[in-house]
Amino acid sequence: MGLGIWPVFKPKTGIHPQLDGKLLLDESESLDRLSSMLGVKTMTSFADNREVPAGFDGDDDALESLLGPWEEWFDPGNALPTFMALIAALERPEVAAEFEDADGLLYELRDVERCLLLASQTGAQFRLEVL
Repeated sequence: MGLGIWPVFKPKTGIHPQLDGKLLLDESESLDRLSSMLGVKTMTSFADNREVPAGFDGDDDALESLLGPWEEWFDPGNALPTFMALIAALERPEVAAEFEDADGLLYELRDVERCLLLASQTGAQFRLEVL
């Protein structure tokens, strides 16, 4: 199992994503372009977008030491329009054809949507992390 994008919740909840997040990570740039075309926030706007200093070549621990811990959390209700729009777009054959594994990507997007809906009912905040 490689790296993937996962929703993480605060406070910790009983919400358990079923995705591995690899497709979300692999297609994150394409999904962000699609989000922009659809007029919704990008998926990665709910992730750590701090600038890596020019010339930095250390590992993740060194970067966290340099930047400090990331403390930003988001209301799941603010992300639901993004995931709903991406799902609706990928359900269209002409959009799905642009992705190598559209069915797998739809599964991952729907699972994040499911988790966000549950989180919004519990009052939890969330963010997307690469794990």
